[in-house]
Amino acid sequence: MKVIWCNEIMNEKSFSQTDNRISYPLDQAENLRKSAQIIKKRESKLFDSNSAYKIAIASGKGGVGKSTMAMNIAISMQSIGRFAYKILLVDADINLGNLDIMLGLKLGKNLHHVFENDLNVEDIIVKHESGIDFLPATSGSIEILDNEEVAIDRILNVIRKLEKNYDIIIFDCPAGIDRFVLDFINFSDETLIVITPEQSSIVDAYASIKLAILENEDMPIHVVVNEVSGKNEGEEIFDKLNLVIKHFLSKEIILLGYTEKSEDCIQAEKKQIPVVKYKPNSSVAKNIKSISSAIFNKFKKFHSNKGKIK
Repeated sequence: MKVIWCNEIMNEKSFSQTDNRISYPLDQAENLRKSAQIIKKRESKLFDSNSAYKIAIASGKGGVGKSTMAMNIAISMQSIGRFAYKILLVDADINLGNLDIMLGLKLGKNLHHVFENDLNVEDIIVKHESGIDFLPATSGSIEILDNEEVAIDRILNVIRKLEKNYDIIIFDCPAGIDRFVLDFINFSDETLIVITPEQSSIVDAYASIKLAILENEDMPIHVVVNEVSGKNEGEEIFDKLNLVIKHFLSKEIILLGYTEKSEDCIQAEKKQIPVVKYKPNSSVAKNIKSISSAIFNKFKKFHSNKGKIK
């Protein structure tokens, strides 16, 4: 398989100037560099609580299966831990949330009610039949849209208090990369970037990883290659991305796993059932369980070392 994007990224001039679509992430990186430096000067880490093991799942490009990955990882980790650990899945796309639909949940309250009716965030957390807790976002709230910065601050401050009640918290971050996504990444102990073989997905992933490193150079960054034909394609795509990251950012990322393209995922989404429950013995479900086991092992190390896994 020929991967054209690698040559484009390896040529800094062509990456930043010859393609308007590709130049945007690097322009964005430069625009956010100053704010990242200001934050680092203000405090060494924006958030510094290590009660729960926090994982930010991001992607850069939308439509790569990030939310599907987030909910299936959360559910798989619940099973792997034999229901001995409390897991909270957070829809961090605060104004375009849809994880509740994907989970087949009918909600009476969401984040909108927290801000409009002054409810406690704890009041909108729901229990999924898999055993995980779920914190829903909202969709199309003008109030939150007009006060997104305040909303993010409130959510993160509340989660700092909530995390003493949980062992693992998973953030399904919004697509794209902006200040809010970076805040969730910086709040977390680990970042998981989901990519697909599409050139645009990989280029956006590079930009996301670059900004995450600007925020916190010690942040462990792992990658999942989604919707590949098999192991060879997954490893080839990762190896080329890792080569670029090492060349330009002097950082090594880690391949956590890959998932095979599968009709089972499409059918599971239509039925609003996580694929690890819909077809637990399918190849894609086994792929996700393997990824989840790797994350769970990191959590166990974190737990045994009292939060000092970095």
